[in-house]
Formats: sequence, C-alpha cells, structure tokens
Amino acid sequence: MLRHPKHGAKGLFVLAVLFCLFLSMNAWAQDNNKSVNHSGDEGVLYVVDGVVSKNKLSHINPNDILMVSVQKKKANDSSYVNTTDKGSVIVVTKRYAIGQYQKKISSFSMDYKTYLLGHQNKDDVFEYELNGTALEDSYYGNAQKLYKIPIESIKRVDVLKNPTHNGFFGKTNIVNILTKN
Repeated sequence: MLRHPKHGAKGLFVLAVLFCLFLSMNAWAQDNNKSVNHSGDEGVLYVVDGVVSKNKLSHINPNDILMVSVQKKKANDSSYVNTTDKGSVIVVTKRYAIGQYQKKISSFSMDYKTYLLGHQNKDDVFEYELNGTALEDSYYGNAQKLYKIPIESIKRVDVLKNPTHNGFFGKTNIVNILTKN
C-alpha cells in the first residue's frame, strides 16, 4: 500500500469536506425533535465498496472514506445504484480503492504484480505517471485518480527504474500508465 509521509493541505481539505458531508447526512436524518427519522431515508440505497450495505454507513470510520457520491434516480436507468426512488449513496473506502487500482494495474504488468505479491501489496516505492506526467497530488488524491481510470481505457503499463532515485517523494520506480486517448 502507498505510504504518504505527509498529510498535505489537500488531504485535510478532503477530510473536512467528508466530515461536513457526514454531518449534513446526520442532520438530514433527524427531525425537529432530534429523534431519528427512519422514514426519511427509507428507499435510499447505500453502496459501500461496490456492495449494497444494509447497515447504512454506521459501520464505517469516516477516516477510512476516500470518496462519497450521491446519485439521484434517473429515468430509464437500470443500474443497481439507481433502483430506488430516493437514489443512492456510494462510498469508496481508501483500502478498497487502493486494492482496486493495484488489481487493475497488475493485469497489465507482471513486474508490478510480482512486486506487490512479494511486498504485501505495499507500493510505496512507486511514482505513478499517467501518460508520462507524474501524479503529484496527495497520497489519497493519487489513489482516487488511479482508482477512477477505467480499465478499458488503459493501453499499456510500464514499470521503469527511476534513474534519479529522487522522484516524487524519493520513489525508486516509476509506473507509467498509458491510456488509449
């Protein structure tokens, strides 16, 4: 797994936004008497890491969340996330996103897959590039970007030795993901 030595301002901003979203969801679920309004969230589908969750979001530590999205019901949409009248709350945890992008990249590079298998899926020696441009966002910002790359848009993945050994956060290897445009 990637290890980010610093929490940048962007990371703190993302955590603050997620915390505000969490607070607003709690406030929305309460009526004026401060009691939980169970009828207010009936019909809302909660999907956590691609799996429909019956426990809503109470079992998730907010610090483990990478992304949250709310999708409203669309006419003629048959996807599982839009099967309810009130829409869906989609949550992606950090661990899940990292595992998914590692799996995706591993399907294009045996060197990458072999490295992960031998190092308990820790990828902290890699600098990630997308079409030759270094991803220089925060640790979880990069995880989000890599997670969001559709597998069908990936053309090739090259794992290269970083000749300067002082790339982004001193990474010793480069994973360059080339997309199909």
